[in-house]
Amino acid sequence: MKENVLRDNATSLFTSNSYGDYTYYAQRLYALQYDKLASIFQYNYSFEDEGNSDVIYLFNALQNAGFEQVNSIESRDDIRLSESVSLSDNCPCRYGENYHFFWNREKQIYVFIEYRAVSCVYELQNVESKKWCESFLNNFKNFCKIFHPKKSKIKCISCDDSHYYLKGMDIKPVENMDIDLLYNDDFAVVDENVRSFMKNDKNGLVILHGEQGTGKTSYIRHLISITDKHFVYLPLDMASHLSDPRMITFICDKLADAVIVIEDCEQLLVDRSDSYNCVNTGLVNILNMADGLLGDSLNLKFICTFNSDVRKIDKALLRKGRLVDKYEFGKLSKEKTTTLMHKQYHLKGDFEPMTLAEIFNYNIENHGKNKERKCVGF
Repeated sequence: MKENVLRDNATSLFTSNSYGDYTYYAQRLYALQYDKLASIFQYNYSFEDEGNSDVIYLFNALQNAGFEQVNSIESRDDIRLSESVSLSDNCPCRYGENYHFFWNREKQIYVFIEYRAVSCVYELQNVESKKWCESFLNNFKNFCKIFHPKKSKIKCISCDDSHYYLKGMDIKPVENMDIDLLYNDDFAVVDENVRSFMKNDKNGLVILHGEQGTGKTSYIRHLISITDKHFVYLPLDMASHLSDPRMITFICDKLADAVIVIEDCEQLLVDRSDSYNCVNTGLVNILNMADGLLGDSLNLKFICTFNSDVRKIDKALLRKGRLVDKYEFGKLSKEKTTTLMHKQYHLKGDFEPMTLAEIFNYNIENHGKNKERKCVGF
């Protein structure tokens, strides 16, 4: 057993330029140590529990299984490449880019814990090792389901002077949304198309527009709650950063197969012919990533929302093959409004068309504009 290979190369596993696909580098490291082909089981999971109960569970399980921790790993952050960090605090998320590395001499298995995944590396043809890795990750999944109920998550792209990073955001989960009750009948087909788009490996663009308070954001919350996709919120003022070489590298490393949400983006998507012949760099970047060369390799999906007329949007966004679907949200029909008001408030009579915001805030007095009575037939 080439123990020195492991000790000498563990740090470079996470600091090498090859980190773009660290699983490939981990397999190389395994081959160097054992002269055997390696395979990997991976469970994608975000370690954001403030009490570190998830990490403590993994550490205890690995120690009970006879695993040894290799502590010679350095931070991957570009501004700290030469700074060694202590991993004794059981926190894989310090600085956002640190990792734990365990190995078992007898089983000949590596286990990596990083800020968004747990990975097991084992001999490709070893059936017993494969079973152990499957059982280990399944036990961890079950632990997470029991002690950490599912939360709806979306991460926001942020940046400082040196690099881009993702910051976790909690949102209100909307799993059991009744699409038939809350939206007009013509939305059912669009909802089916969008959910199918979320499941496939294709890139593209979904446009949701219409007046305020009609349920665009609530629908996005619903999508986040019911799918396992990686949702990322892109602040509007950062759209022009999509052409920054550092942002391109960040997207390749962190956003592959992600769903990127951009809200209230009228100015970003406006027709270039109405912009005094100025190039809208944010729009161009979205076009390239929605179905350009980067889009082909990253499978990026964009969901863009705005309140203005879709006719003001650049026609290049609407062509087939790039646009998956678009929908204009409006007030619920008279029949839908009446049904929802009866269900929500147990009122009688018929109601004129209203937005979802007007319906769900019907009894709230904000001392602004006088509430107009939209009920008839009392």
